[in-house]
Amino acid sequence: MRRTAGALAALFLFVGPASGCAPATHTGSSHTFVIAQTSEPRSLDPLLTSGYGTEEIGSLVYSYLVRIDARGGLEPDLAARVPSLYNGDISPDGLTIVYHLRHGVRWQDGVQFTAADVLATYRAIMDSRNAVPTRLGFDRIARISAPDPYTLRIHLTQRFAPFLTYFFETENYPVLPAHVLAHAGALAGSALDAMPVGTGPYRVVEWQHGEYLDLAANDHYFGGAPHIAHLRIAFVPSAITIAQQLRTGDADAYLAADPFVLDQLRADTRLRLDTVPIYGFISLSMQTQDPALRVAAVRRAIAHIFDFDRAVRDASHGALDSRDAGRGLFTWAYVDAPIPPSFVSLPSQLSLSIDATRPLEKALAEIMQAEAHAKGMTILIRAFAPQQFEATAAGTGPLASGSYQLALHEVITGADPETTWILSCSQFPPAGYNVSRYCDPQVESALADALTTNDVARRKRDYALVQQLVARDAPFVPVAQLREIEAIPATMTGFAPSLETPFFHPERWRL
Repeated sequence: MRRTAGALAALFLFVGPASGCAPATHTGSSHTFVIAQTSEPRSLDPLLTSGYGTEEIGSLVYSYLVRIDARGGLEPDLAARVPSLYNGDISPDGLTIVYHLRHGVRWQDGVQFTAADVLATYRAIMDSRNAVPTRLGFDRIARISAPDPYTLRIHLTQRFAPFLTYFFETENYPVLPAHVLAHAGALAGSALDAMPVGTGPYRVVEWQHGEYLDLAANDHYFGGAPHIAHLRIAFVPSAITIAQQLRTGDADAYLAADPFVLDQLRADTRLRLDTVPIYGFISLSMQTQDPALRVAAVRRAIAHIFDFDRAVRDASHGALDSRDAGRGLFTWAYVDAPIPPSFVSLPSQLSLSIDATRPLEKALAEIMQAEAHAKGMTILIRAFAPQQFEATAAGTGPLASGSYQLALHEVITGADPETTWILSCSQFPPAGYNVSRYCDPQVESALADALTTNDVARRKRDYALVQQLVARDAPFVPVAQLREIEAIPATMTGFAPSLETPFFHPERWRL
């Protein structure tokens, strides 16, 4: 998922003074619905950015081939149906995938949408001149063609089970217009950077940098004209100021709200607060190659000294809990696999590394430190600057270099339970994100099998085995699934976020 840890860090931080925001008006159908948020995208071209703002622009202005629904399954968007083995759109060997596209879709400038738009966007992503955040999934394509204007045929270099969740799905990129890309050359500085042309439910009207982004309903949207005619995304750097603006009526909603203003939000009777699970989890990672942590029984014993349920509730002000935390990693293949008890002696002292700027992890660490002390173990908290803590180059930070014992950190995942990147022996940093340096041949075999089959039942069996083995060996403990707090008007209907974005079917929102 391209919603990065850095982007989600905004959920747990207070930042800077507030900027100005025009008040919302309340005049029936002309009402401008104001959504306040602390971050502003650096570009409106969703191929050049990542994080929360990209999914926001992608879901409001553009469309995808398929997207994740409110239950975590795939649903068609620009595609007429989701490819599968059962409808014949995925070949038995998994190497050929066919997308049948919707007819009658038009870009917001009136041009008809066809398969040529998908081909042009694919070429832009693969163009070395464009600094796109990732080409994962796209780089598995051997060739791609359009036999007719409403059919795409894709041939993969090898079977890659998660392909549908990477190829023009909300995790990566929406489809851009070929007729605009044809005049763009390299994407940086193109017209799409400031004024998108999409097929989504809203079109961009004005972008006042540092202040707001105004959007108007696309009355010709193929999913139906939106009920709310005007949206304003107001950029307000302070969560405290946003809470005040909600009380005064200068803002109507605060999506992905900061949990540290929960008390203020709860006190506002005009608001409804929805706590929505998203793809990702907070991990207590253990460096399995550290001399004190090489034995799995020791790691299991450490996991059992903490009351994660209480710690998470207290540290997050009730916004999170530890129930089914592993679902944030294994998504639809999740099974409840408790860590077996262990009765070996605990190490006398361990260090716990955290990002110094994240209040949630800092609060969790302090609670865990007290719990460990009560069990006779000393925890020394090591706080790092964020750039060093999450540095990806080996040797520069505790996670990448392995120079830690325990670490509390946020892990952003995605719709597919493919977990090679965090569990495979080949994915130690800098090659991947297996920061625990965990390596088990049974896990390796199950991961490989799950990656190369499109049989959902078989993949579920593979990942169930992986979860049982990981519980046995405890290279990390999922502490809590990540959740977002959505503060919306109490009278609002039709708001039903997906696991990937709160901007899911915004055309259905009603006031």
